[in-house]
Formats: sequence, structure tokens, C-alpha cells
Amino acid sequence: MKQDIENYRSIFCAIDKDSDGKISPLELQDALQTLEVDIQIDTIAGMIDLVDRDHDGHLNLKEFIHFLYICENGRIDDYKSILFLASDDNYSMLINKQRFQYIMQKINLTMDDEEVLQTFKQYADKDDDNMSYDVFLEIVDEMERNK
Repeated sequence: MKQDIENYRSIFCAIDKDSDGKISPLELQDALQTLEVDIQIDTIAGMIDLVDRDHDGHLNLKEFIHFLYICENGRIDDYKSILFLASDDNYSMLINKQRFQYIMQKINLTMDDEEVLQTFKQYADKDDDNMSYDVFLEIVDEMERNK
């Protein structure tokens, strides 16, 4: 990942045309179009919103790295993978209870604290109390079927 981060830093600097330390949705769309990646501006804005921790509507370097992590490991047309990866702050392919609850709210499958606790007791990895993407997907698919 360290080597990737250096590559990402170089990419970030190339995209950040005005060198303000931030990438706007339009700068990002222009860069993606140069790479012949066709993503609509509203999709880009939505993905930025998921990783924009300081809520300024732009990507700083750390947020950009997270954005690229999502792009490399998820599918743009699969909201479940996008939300999971956006919640995976340490790039481990695992999420904790709080991030799980956040995703559930985003996809209108709201769970209270007790339901989250029970779900984690039943499904999460007992050693570190985290949930993998496969387990997450199984739970969400089941909940959507039972909706």
C-alpha cells in the first residue's frame, strides 16, 4: 500500500490543477475522462460525499486515496460495495459496528444499537469484532429479501 500511496500522491498532484491541495468534482471528472472512464458528475459527487470527511465537497489527498481504494476494489454500479468500501477507513476489507450501522442507514435498512449488537454477535469475526464484505453482503441481501 505504501508504494500505491506514492503513486496516488503523484496522480493527485497531476489532477489538482490549481495546486490548492484539493480536487473538485469537475477536476476529477476531467481526469477520468482523460483516462476514458465515463462517470457522470452526479455519480462522482455522490462518491466524493461518501469519503469527504471534512464535508467541503472536494477531495484532499487522504480522501482521494480512499476514493481510489473504492474504485480499485468496488464496482461503480454496485451501491453495496461502494458503501462498504467507503466505510472501510483502514483499507482492511473489514468494517466495525458503527460503520455497519452507518451503511444500514444509507440504504434505508436502519437498525437500532441493539439490533446492530445482535447482528455482530451472530455474524462478525469473534476475534476482532469486525465484519467482512462477504458477511456484510449476506446480511444485507437477507434483510432486503425480508423487507
